[in-house]
Amino acid sequence: MLAGGHSYGGRMVTHSVADSFIDCCGLILCSFPLHLAGKPGSNLAAHFDELSDTRDALADSALLSEQVGKLSGHAKLHWLDTA
Repeated sequence: MLAGGHSYGGRMVTHSVADSFIDCCGLILCSFPLHLAGKPGSNLAAHFDELSDTRDALADSALLSEQVGKLSGHAKLHWLDTA
């Protein structure tokens, strides 16, 4: 099963997987908010240790790559340039 969501919905599904409420073989996240608007120091993806498109102002590519790199090695980051 794949699980996913857009923006806040994606954030909630990743917490559900990290907290073992749901079991899935992959996540599809669209416009995942890595930090609060105007607060790039906040890290809403810190829970990725337990487990967006290029036009999204809240999806810094370096931060997202760093967070995905912490995953089990099975995760792949695919940028959708026009999504």
